[in-house]
Amino acid sequence: MAQFALLTLLTIMPMMMLSGGMSPIESQPDLIQPVTWLLPSRHYLSSRHYMSFAQAAVFRGADFSIVWPQFLTVAGDWERCFLVSA
Repeated sequence: MAQFALLTLLTIMPMMMLSGGMSPIESQPDLIQPVTWLLPSRHYLSSRHYMSFAQAAVFRGADFSIVWPQFLTVAGDWERCFLVSA
C-alpha cells in the first residue's frame, strides 16, 4: 500500500495537475505549458472531449444546453467501455 501512495504522489498527481484535469492548461505558467504535451493524460483527456465538458461545466459555469454534445460523447465512451467489459 505504501508503494501505491508513493506512486500516486510522485507520478499520477503531477500528471493530473499538469494535464488539465484539475485546472485549465491556459492558466498554468507559460514555461510549463509546452511540457504538458509530453503527458499522455493530456492527449487522452483532450481527445475524448471529457476535459472540455468538465471544464466548461465546473470552471466556466456552462449550462447543460451548451455542453450536451460533449456529454453525449463521454456517455458513449462510457457505454462502449461497459459493453466491452461485460
